[in-house]
Order: sequence, then C-alpha cells, then structure tokens
Amino acid sequence: MQQTTLTVYFPICLQNTGGQWITLAHLKKYIQDIIENWVDSNYKQANPIQHDVEYLTEIGAAQHPYWIYAYNDKAYHVYPTSDVNVIPHAISKISADYKYIPVTIIDGKLVELDSSAPPICTAFSNYEADWDDNIAYALEAIKSPQPDAAIKLLGLMSDISEECHYASWIMGNEHALLEMIKIDTNVIKSVNYGIGKVTGAQILEMQRLRASSGGWWYWDIDDELRFVKE
Repeated sequence: MQQTTLTVYFPICLQNTGGQWITLAHLKKYIQDIIENWVDSNYKQANPIQHDVEYLTEIGAAQHPYWIYAYNDKAYHVYPTSDVNVIPHAISKISADYKYIPVTIIDGKLVELDSSAPPICTAFSNYEADWDDNIAYALEAIKSPQPDAAIKLLGLMSDISEECHYASWIMGNEHALLEMIKIDTNVIKSVNYGIGKVTGAQILEMQRLRASSGGWWYWDIDDELRFVKE
C-alpha cells in the first residue's frame, strides 16, 4: 500500500553574514503510518500543520510577508504572523518585558508595518481543534500545481462566507462566488451577498487565485471540502 506523505514549509527570518534580513523555508516531512497516524522524519507522532503561517511549497514560505519583531535591551526574536495585529503565541509566552513591532522585509531591512496591513488569507488554523482540518485541506490543495494558491483561495472563500453569512461555508457558497468571478466587465464592482458585500478587490483576488491554482473548491456529498482541478 502506498504511503501518504506531506511536505510542509515553515518560514524563518534571520540575518545573513552581510547583515541583511532574509527569509528561509524550514522543510518538514511527514508520513501517515499504517494506522493512519502522522509521524515526522524521526517517526514520532506529530500533526503536520499546526500554524496558519505554514506553506506547501518552499517558494510560498520564502515569500511570507509579515513578521513580529520582539525585543528588549538584551535580545530579540522574529516570528512569522498572518496578522500584524496579533502576537504569535510562541513569542507572547517568551517574556513579559518584550516590546513588539510588526515588520516586513524590504531590501534586506526590517521595515515597520502599519496596523492597517490586511491579514494574510489562509485556510490553515492555529487552533488544535482545527489541525485535522488543516491536514485535510492540505491533502486536497496538493492536487493543484500551486497548492499555496489553492489554500489562499479556500481561505478567502471561507472568509467571505463568514463575513456575509456568519457561516464558514454557507450552502452553495462555491456556486455563488463562482458566478461573481465569471462576470466579464471592465469595472469590477462589489456584489451584495447575504448581509454584506463581496468587494471588487475580493472578486479580483478570487479570479487570480482560481487561475493560478487551476481549480475551485466545492462542498461534496460527503460533507467535505474538495479541490477540483479545471
């Protein structure tokens, strides 16, 4: 029987020998054993995706844009975040005397970000109760030639459903959103949806992610989200 494998990349920010800040991707490989538990390269049981800042490609992790720079008079730490207004748990528990600045990397330098920077769109969750869902989404997304785009697309589709219907996936969500992005017009307008609106920017982003991922997400008869290649 063929083993199911999953490769995950975690972004790391550090300074090179020239003093420039760069992003590297830490690779982690997992295998599902015969009793369907996931084990790491040391054959220790572990959940492959425990953070919302993990990626399914090296280039995706290497392009991660947001970081929290935590510092005091003695030390500093840099940790990836999906939202510049949220302090990652791994940093918040280090010490109470740290100060925090949201940053991005530009020309090898850490540059402070404004709090208005939009959160990164992803379907992955930090919460332990969602870790099994993280794996399920990843195994579907790797059907795509660009799985990180597929994960971003799922995250955006789910966020829109949550914003407009107070449901992570309202019935028919995939069909309603697909109709919106198929509209061919020179001006992309916002569309009323539930109690809210899908903005022109969101419609354009769904178009872009659909094209780059080569597919669309659907809720199937088994009550599971599936990525279907087009």
